Amino acid sequence: MGCCSLSGFRCSAVPRDAGQRPSETASKSRCLYRHYTCATDTQNIRKVFRDVRDVILVGYLDDFNLL
Repeated sequence: MGCCSLSGFRCSAVPRDAGQRPSETASKSRCLYRHYTCATDTQNIRKVFRDVRDVILVGYLDDFNLL
């Protein structure tokens, strides 16, 4: 179980290895970012939002053949 570095609260009720087996039907062209965080850790939340923004931007650039 994880613990937030700033708050000391327990953050993860699910073991880190749960659900980490790649799907046999998953597309090879899709990327996956994994983040283990809790909402009280602002630095981790910033990283999550930066990665989400990156995925959206890359999707748009790919749609317009700019990648």
